[in-house]
Amino acid sequence: MSEWIAALPMYDWPECRQDTDALWQGWRDALRRRGVDAPHALTRTGDLQALWRSPNLLLAQTCWGPMEAGLAGHVRVVGQPDYSAYEGGEGAYYSSVIVMRKDVAGPEMAASDMAAPEDGRARLSPDLMRGERLAYNEALSRSGFLA
Repeated sequence: MSEWIAALPMYDWPECRQDTDALWQGWRDALRRRGVDAPHALTRTGDLQALWRSPNLLLAQTCWGPMEAGLAGHVRVVGQPDYSAYEGGEGAYYSSVIVMRKDVAGPEMAASDMAAPEDGRARLSPDLMRGERLAYNEALSRSGFLA
């Protein structure tokens, strides 16, 4: 049994667990074919800072916010996702989305207008958001806060 741990926590929501596990199984098997004693299953923990700094960490996933906030001194980047298969993505680049309740956004923001803009420019006027509440997933997250 491997002493290493691995985690893919960034998008490991319950509804995606099967896909996350399948992704790990492919990576695990590829690592094992190269002689790396990769763990059978992913580690799932709520304490990401401890996980990322564990001396038993083989491989994990983070976004650039934590890397720039000090994690880079503890780990090494070995890969970057290709977001080309996703709307708004191109290679290593992705776009974040800002959403509003429909009753606040109004008719000028019809659902047909919500495709990723070809030019990469925002379509939502900041004036529509003035005075409204904003929720984001975490202060170090580029997609949830910094973007």
